[in-house]
Amino acid sequence: TGAALTLPTQQVLAKCADIESCREVGEAKVAADMAANPIIKLSDGVRYKRVKEGAGASVSSGDVVDVAYSISTAGGSYMYSRGFGFEKDSD
Repeated sequence: TGAALTLPTQQVLAKCADIESCREVGEAKVAADMAANPIIKLSDGVRYKRVKEGAGASVSSGDVVDVAYSISTAGGSYMYSRGFGFEKDSD
């Protein structure tokens, strides 16, 4: 049971005349992204964002699944990923 995410086919880039209008444009983009794809917080404090939901069969207890993920700092800096081609190890 997954929700479909529909993304616009064309991104509109707004021009801004000064720092305040640029800040407003940026805040509006962040708000739109959070509305379309919110951050989910677990009870232990782990936060995640579902970027692309799988389209395969439902998972049951004992199933083996392949998960692609990326780990970033709270500030957005890249730390580690698996399944996106940025792997640092060779297993």
